[in-house]
Formats: sequence, structure tokens, C-alpha cells
Amino acid sequence: ANVTRRPARPKRRGGAATFAGNRMALAGANGLTSLNASNAGQGSTVLRESPHLAAFLPLAVRQFLAVVAVAPGTEWVDLASIVAGSPVATTAGGAEILRRFDREVLLPALQRLAVVVDPASEMPCAMQELKAFLDGLQLPHLGPHFTHRAIATVGWSSAACSAPWVETARLEAWAAQGLSVGSLVRTERIVAWVAASLWFRDRRVEVPGRVFHAGVPAWADEEVRALLRPTFRHMARDDHAERAALLWVLLAPLDACHAGTAALGELSGAVRLYVSHFPCMSCLAVLGQFARHVPFPSLEVSFDDAWRDD
Repeated sequence: ANVTRRPARPKRRGGAATFAGNRMALAGANGLTSLNASNAGQGSTVLRESPHLAAFLPLAVRQFLAVVAVAPGTEWVDLASIVAGSPVATTAGGAEILRRFDREVLLPALQRLAVVVDPASEMPCAMQELKAFLDGLQLPHLGPHFTHRAIATVGWSSAACSAPWVETARLEAWAAQGLSVGSLVRTERIVAWVAASLWFRDRRVEVPGRVFHAGVPAWADEEVRALLRPTFRHMARDDHAERAALLWVLLAPLDACHAGTAALGELSGAVRLYVSHFPCMSCLAVLGQFARHVPFPSLEVSFDDAWRDD
């Protein structure tokens, strides 16, 4: 049988620096802020410093719970994601972190995303409520682990990372990115791949697989762009690659069938989306709006974590 292997991207590791940092953190764990605790844990995870993380994480969890009243959403996400994928999840402290994360961050976020998808809601109000929540909690994303839970909430299904179409999309995305120089976790370096096979009444519309880079699509008019509204937090997020890819899918049947946007509700078929890094909250809302406008096709999405190199 043929075996497809993912070639590792060359990245510099900082094991020595992380080890030194975590030794300092271990020595003064009781003085850590929530930011110190989540950052040190995240750094160890990204750099694969498993022995140091195993020693540090229980102390980080204990200290985080002691000061969590002032922790913003980003710190919650980072530490809860690490805990969820480690043996610490079964300890009393780990279980408490995950319970409180669910109650204070994840479930409220999912509830607001569900309103975005609900066709009975007013879209401008739903997006404004989501933005206010994200701003208040300082929550740009849910991390790779919890984003999978959000995917189902916004009307999509998570495709296996080893699915043949995902492997194809990933390789095309890597080819489009070229040799990595610097961090891939930047808007201009994150790419999306999309393909669709759609039916509008008795007419078939094929959207061949294509890679999209970040950028506000000039080829979509204002009426079409308004169908997938981004949120704004510290920076405009209307240029994210996921939004450009899905706008392309919306535009294809409208152009091919010379139909208005109301016809989107009659589409059937399948849409497949791959993203080189897990979607932010704004892009999760974009996925939800797409599912709201096009409720009948099978919608699949897969993503990687660009912080990792395996």
C-alpha cells in the first residue's frame, strides 16, 4: 500500500531556552500570573518539551486557578487546551480548569455562534452580540482542540486529517506557501483550499479545488461580501483566507445560474474546506453564516495547527 508522509517543515527549536524558562517557572510557580502560566505551558507544548511540561503543568494549573479571576480568554484557551490533551485532565485541578473553561468561555462562545447560524435570528444583531462577547473576554480563537467542538455548532463536520481530499488540499496549500520563512501563524501566511460540487435545481455547478491567500476579494460585489460578515477585533478580519474561499463558492452558482442570493437556499451537494491553521472566532462565524445561507449541502472542514511541525 502507498503511504503518504507529511514532510516536516524546517523550524528552529528552542529547547534550551524553554528548559531554562521552565526551571525558573518551577522555582517561582507561586508568583506566576495567569499569563506566565499559560505562556510557559504553551511554549513547552509547541517546542515538544514534554518532560518539562509534565513537571510544570500541575503547578501551572494550581497557580492559574488561584489567579484566574483576572485571566482573559486567550489564557484560558491556551491552558485548557494543554490540559485537555494531557494526563493532568484527570486530576482535580485539571478537571476544575476544564469545567470552568466550559462554563465561562467555551459554552458562552458556542451559544453565540449558534445564534449566528440560526435563520430566525437577525444577522446584524447576532454578529454584534458575538463581537461584544469576544471583545469583553479578549477571545480571538478557541485553539485547535476546542475549535473542533465549535465546528459542529456552526453547521459543519470535521473531516479526518488523513482523508484523501485533505491530504491533497494540504499538499497544494504547502506548494502555494512555498518554503517557510518565519512564522506561518500570520494572516498573510495562512491559506485556505476549497472545492465544491453543487446542484441548483437541475443544474450542476463544479468548483474545482483552489488555494486562496488572505485578501479582501475584489471579484465579489458588496451584496455577496455582506453574506459572510467578519468581526473586527483590534484589526480587520475581512481579509482572512477562509472568507475569500467561501465567498468564491457562493459566487460560483450565482454566476453560473444567473441567480440572486435568495437561490443559495436551494443548493445541494458538498463543500470541502481545508485551512492551514485553525480558524479564528471571526472565521468560525463566517462558516456559520455560510451554513445558514446554504443549509443543504454536506459541509466538511479540516485544519492544521501551524504552530506544530509534525
